[in-house]
Amino acid sequence: MKLLLPLFSLFALILSSCSQAPADIQTVTVDVKGMTCENCVNGITTAMNDLPGMQTCSISLEDERATITLDANTLTPDQAVSRINQLGFTATLAAGSE
Repeated sequence: MKLLLPLFSLFALILSSCSQAPADIQTVTVDVKGMTCENCVNGITTAMNDLPGMQTCSISLEDERATITLDANTLTPDQAVSRINQLGFTATLAAGSE
C-alpha cells in the first residue's frame, strides 16, 4: 500500500502537467490597406498561417479586409494586426472587433 501512494502522486502530477487551457477561439475583422494584388493576399495569408494560435485567415482584396479566427490564449488580435503591419501593410482592427 505504501508503494501505491507515491505512484498515485506521480500519476496525478503527470496528468496535471499535461492539461492545457481550453482554446479561446475569437474571430476578428481587420482593415488592411496597401494591398494591390493577389500576391499581397497570398503573402499575408502565408505569414498569418505561420503564427502559433492562428486558426484561419481569409482576406478580401476588394473589401480591403481580413477575417481572422485565432486562439486568444496563444495569439491576441493585436499581435495578428502587428504581424500584418510588419509585412508593410497598414492594418487596424475594424470597428466592433476589439
